[in-house]
Amino acid sequence: AWVDENTKPNPLNSKARARLLCEERYHTLESRGVNVSALRIPAIYSEQRGLRQALASKNFRMLDGGTAFSNRIHVDDLVEVLAVLLTWPLRERLPAVIPICDDEPVPYAEIVKFYCDTFKLPMPVSVARKDVSPHELTHFMTDQRVSNKLMKSLGVKLKFPSYKTLPEESYD
Repeated sequence: AWVDENTKPNPLNSKARARLLCEERYHTLESRGVNVSALRIPAIYSEQRGLRQALASKNFRMLDGGTAFSNRIHVDDLVEVLAVLLTWPLRERLPAVIPICDDEPVPYAEIVKFYCDTFKLPMPVSVARKDVSPHELTHFMTDQRVSNKLMKSLGVKLKFPSYKTLPEESYD
């Protein structure tokens, strides 16, 4: 399913419930006249941290063949989002919720195959849902495609609009 800033949250685990509680408490600042925007941020990756490193460590396991959708944002693009929002004119209200992600939500299997092919890494094993720890399961529970239309309408320009748009340093 596609989700955007108008989608009612449905936290599926304690970590997600804690994030939503934090967001709700943050929004109470609006009663004091503070312009509040909650950023809903997916997995953050860079040349030093992310799926490539997890695959190279051989610790990454794909749940149920990697059919769940994944959303992500490169750390440099997240910095761009923050720069745009921090320089927003004070007299203009920002949206209450801003989903943050790149342009291409795709199933994990597609990203994993791309990274394995690109960096000559072995494909990870696929495990059944019943065989993963509750902590591992939290990474795969949402299975949704996040729309970044609102984020881009605010003037954000992504350097890495897709998981396929890798920085040159990635190939070192």
